[in-house]
Amino acid sequence: MVDDEEPLVNMMQQKLTRLGYEVIACHDSAAALKEFQSAPESFAVVITDQTMPHLTGADLARELVRLRADTPIILCSGSGQALIKAHSLRPAVRECILKPVNFVELSRTIRAGAG
Repeated sequence: MVDDEEPLVNMMQQKLTRLGYEVIACHDSAAALKEFQSAPESFAVVITDQTMPHLTGADLARELVRLRADTPIILCSGSGQALIKAHSLRPAVRECILKPVNFVELSRTIRAGAG
C-alpha cells in the first residue's frame, strides 16, 4: 500500500489487515520502490495512489513492472481524469479505483488482481 497521506495509509493498512492481508505500508513512493526491489516476488499485489511526490503512481507502476512484469498493480486516485489516463498504462496497471475507496470494491479487486 503506497500513499503519501499517512492517515489514509494507516487506515487502509488496518482495514486490509482485518480482511486477512499482510500489508507493507509506505508513505513515500521512492521508499516503496526500494521495498519492492528488495523482494519483488513476495508481493501479491501493489495498491498505489496516483498523485504523490517523487514518483507518481503511474511512474511507480512502470518501475515495478520492469522489476517483475506480472506484478498486479491497483491505482487509486481522487481524480477521474487521472484514472482515465491510467487506463493507458495497461498492462502495468491492472485496475483503477476512484477515491474515496470502497473497501468491498477494493477487496474484490485485490482478489481478482492477485489471482
